Amino acid sequence: MEKKDEKNGEKKKFFDVKKLAIAGILTAAITIVTAYIKIPVINGYVHIGDGLIYFAASLLGPFAALPAGIGSMLADLIAGYPQYILPTLIVKSLMGAISGLVLLLTNKTKKKWLKMMLRIVAIVICEGIMVIGYHIAGEIIYGEAAAIGELIGDLCQAGVGILTGIIFLSVASYFKHNGKYGWND
Repeated sequence: MEKKDEKNGEKKKFFDVKKLAIAGILTAAITIVTAYIKIPVINGYVHIGDGLIYFAASLLGPFAALPAGIGSMLADLIAGYPQYILPTLIVKSLMGAISGLVLLLTNKTKKKWLKMMLRIVAIVICEGIMVIGYHIAGEIIYGEAAAIGELIGDLCQAGVGILTGIIFLSVASYFKHNGKYGWND
């Protein structure tokens, strides 16, 4: 599929090989940091994978849904939580798509403070989706009482996700702003 670039009138591919390659690399990175760099908590673990989801969103826009969902789902399989494969695919894909869409829309604003605030709000909303999504999954899988007990771990993960999301977005913003590694195209 192609569309016209508004700036110079040239045809621009909607989907390209570079984007697919970046998505593949980020899928692997999300899987690895989620499955292997973790801190155990009640009925699960906290990890920096959510930060990489927001990094993917900064590079891929809503297309970040794929590496976010697939990478996180594979991490659950590797880490021994196969019961969460489907909920993780849904929740993390939503996080990637929503944050990617918001990041794409915030690129149009010139005010740096507003851009950063909107990005932080997007991260908080996405982490809220994660907490609610895993709570619903926990109720279905284990029942209401156990799902309430899992909220502590999910809230800890949300805190880590917010912190690492802000850090990873700052790094991505720096590289994009300075034109490093061709990330500004």
